[in-house]
Amino acid sequence: KVKHVWECSWEANKEEGEKHKSIIKLEQDIRVCDWAPVVTRVPLDAEQVGPGLVFLHLNTMFGKILMMECVTPVGQLRQRCEHFYWAEKSVPRVVCKLIGYR
Repeated sequence: KVKHVWECSWEANKEEGEKHKSIIKLEQDIRVCDWAPVVTRVPLDAEQVGPGLVFLHLNTMFGKILMMECVTPVGQLRQRCEHFYWAEKSVPRVVCKLIGYR
């Protein structure tokens, strides 16, 4: 049996001038028969700047990845969602591609 397990916490930023932001902390892994391979453990901190901009800071076993998610309205009930990735040189490209795979 394969499970995606995660724990998450959310809080509003209380710093003056930063109250439009929120902070999300997430710990996740993929478990196979209740065994979680180390490679699947990816803690991340997300900073939601507004309704359409989120920065995700991922700490993989290969190195750090920064993911920026932009959501732009393009019409009634239509949005364009774009993802941009920046990673340390130690992170194989395939890791970013797997994280962004939908």
